[in-house]
Amino acid sequence: FGFDMDYTLVEYLSPEYEELAFSLIIEQLVEIGYPKSICNLKFDPQYLIRGLFLDTHFGNFVKADSDYRIGLAVHGKTQIPKKDLVHLYPGLRVPKTDLGTRYFLLNTKFSLSQASVYGAIIDFLEQQSESPFKIN
Repeated sequence: FGFDMDYTLVEYLSPEYEELAFSLIIEQLVEIGYPKSICNLKFDPQYLIRGLFLDTHFGNFVKADSDYRIGLAVHGKTQIPKKDLVHLYPGLRVPKTDLGTRYFLLNTKFSLSQASVYGAIIDFLEQQSESPFKIN
């Protein structure tokens, strides 16, 4: 059980809820012009956890502690090596001044479905091109 966004008590059927939301988001993306081949993307319930930051500049998911120190990051589903983290994130911190503009905290069940789509699309796009952010 959990509280819905309007604070009514509901029963969440997880991961069924997230999987349904993932599928509906993919359908909407196809309707607005994304390639139909993204319909082959599948929801992975083990992929993300709450408490990650989405870095919209690089398309990464970042795990930081309560002092915003970055411990690890993934690009799509590929973990970024520590040596590369230092170049991408000088000081290995999430700047508090960029919260809500560049970095978004994934702290609800609702954000996991959206973030899973984001990560799957990143992987999809990386496979389609030679992105400068492609992790080898």
